[in-house]
Amino acid sequence: IILPVNDGRLFAVNADNGKLCETFANKGILNLQTNMPVTTPGMYEPTSPPIITDKTIVIAGAVTDNFSTREPSGVIRGFDVNTGKLLWAFDPGAKDPNAIPSDEHHFTLNSPNSWAPAAYDAKLDLVYLPMGVTTPDIWGGNRTPEQERYASSIVALN
Repeated sequence: IILPVNDGRLFAVNADNGKLCETFANKGILNLQTNMPVTTPGMYEPTSPPIITDKTIVIAGAVTDNFSTREPSGVIRGFDVNTGKLLWAFDPGAKDPNAIPSDEHHFTLNSPNSWAPAAYDAKLDLVYLPMGVTTPDIWGGNRTPEQERYASSIVALN
């Protein structure tokens, strides 16, 4: 069982015994705040079930729109379903949206996020994600072309 919770963590639970999967991430718990530019509690949370393929957990999340102009990234990530290791990232606000930051760097501040449910097409091996906009979401007068590139769209990732 893969269970995201609203404090930015993801749990892997053995469905047979109800215990955390010790070999997944950090003894069954994956910290989704890793490499986030803002880690204030309550600012980032997964709001929809992750997509689970035969090898990848695809997860996105919501940010607290209109609360601050320093919001977590809207990065969408793919993790190994067995180990919790980060396989790929799609950061819609980055110049190279597929770049994974090193440990001392972070994903793009305020990038568009995907908080609504996604869909998976197993035949095409594509995940479809509805995208929001950069915060603040009510007024976009200062948005850059990079921030707008994937905003208010549906992206297909494989």
